[in-house]
Amino acid sequence: MKKEERTAVINKLLPEILENAAATRKANQIVPVSGTRYTLPLEGRDIDIVYYPAASVKAPLIVGLHGGGFLFGGCALDDDLWVQVTGCLDVNVASVDYRMSPEVKDYDALYDSYDSLLYLKAHADEFGFDPQHISVMGSSAGGNLAAAVCLLANREGTIQLDNQILMYPFLDGATDPDLKGEGSFSGILPHIMNYLHFSEDKAKDPLLSPVFAGADLMKGLPNAVVSYCEEDNLRPEAIVYCSNLRAAGVPVSEFFAELMPHGYIESGFKTEFTEMDLQMLGDHAKELVEGGLLRKRSEETLAFVKDHFVC
Repeated sequence: MKKEERTAVINKLLPEILENAAATRKANQIVPVSGTRYTLPLEGRDIDIVYYPAASVKAPLIVGLHGGGFLFGGCALDDDLWVQVTGCLDVNVASVDYRMSPEVKDYDALYDSYDSLLYLKAHADEFGFDPQHISVMGSSAGGNLAAAVCLLANREGTIQLDNQILMYPFLDGATDPDLKGEGSFSGILPHIMNYLHFSEDKAKDPLLSPVFAGADLMKGLPNAVVSYCEEDNLRPEAIVYCSNLRAAGVPVSEFFAELMPHGYIESGFKTEFTEMDLQMLGDHAKELVEGGLLRKRSEETLAFVKDHFVC
């Protein structure tokens, strides 16, 4: 599809996409959660989080960053996942509600995530976690942010993180999505998300597209645990990023999620599925859910993370 044709399609679909995104954000504000909602008073804006306490006293903290293409999702919408992460790893989790497009773009979501991390570290006693052991974890767009937070913290020398846990991360906002091949994250939606989130002249900045980070920026990054999916067209960029991390001397552990589509772990621990959940999981969603494979692979992924989590 030519660029002008694609732009016409985007403009046609955009009102409905934005309406759906707005509905998701409203749900994020009212949906029941297993954790506790807080508002972080950051400079110039307030950022909501949901905090999931660990069973152990002074356990490590994971700053959780949800997926959704920088357009959908929210801090309260992966409740099932964060409950499992908290229990499996015996960690506290702070799920962050960073700002999203179309209201903001480029670096705003990154700095919301990064500044929330620094705020939480400064207030560790209030939340009850060990400030010397902090990690980041994110899926898809949240994986992008988790990787970029590590790059930014490394560049600024502000905080040494233990782990970056990247679930099928979206790491390249500069390459035409059509050139990434067929997979569960193909079609017009990635084009819309890129159109809303990235300025073309900034898309290759490693803080927006971490796959373009050089060894000088990657040296000294925290331990990386990366999951990528067999049915996901983002898998190649995750593999490239793992290779780049390893070349820079960063410890990397890779989990290949056989038969899984993009988004699998965000849905893997749910007991109820919306139509949107199933649509995001692709053509074989019902088979994966009803056959139990989605849950099984999600459990295997968390077990892998636990085995390679450093503290």
